[in-house]
Amino acid sequence: MSTISINTEIEIYKKIQPLQHIVEEAVEFVKSHSICNANAIQVRKTDFQIFRANKDERFIKIIENSNRSFFLATDNIETSINYVKNFGSNKIITYSHFSPKLSSSLRQTYLKTSVTEAVIASYSLEFYMTHDSSWSEYIDLLHQSCIIDYCCKQLIN
Repeated sequence: MSTISINTEIEIYKKIQPLQHIVEEAVEFVKSHSICNANAIQVRKTDFQIFRANKDERFIKIIENSNRSFFLATDNIETSINYVKNFGSNKIITYSHFSPKLSSSLRQTYLKTSVTEAVIASYSLEFYMTHDSSWSEYIDLLHQSCIIDYCCKQLIN
């Protein structure tokens, strides 16, 4: 089995572009929820927990130490419910559309939802990722390439 370098992997991620209708849906959400003035976190659970425990303490500290609201991207319905319950719906903004068919499986969100959340998170002021998650790395690349001021100015014009 061959392995690819992290730089090669990043170059591959840069080529992955969300479909236009997904971007348009995400932009509407960004506008209606003021994501350009919020931070974002991606809390990966479900299948990731099998390989590496993803503890919430880091994200909780980040949220507690900020006056901003946070867009939460997650693949886990319990995570979404708990963060909103603990911090309130004014502090935690969610988009997730969880699938009843997937709720007992490792992944609990549709692929379209995950991609839409990635685009939404890219418009945030700051993005906090799940360490060692390739999906978080992809979202981070989108976030970096967005050049936040440019993206948010485009929404206003």
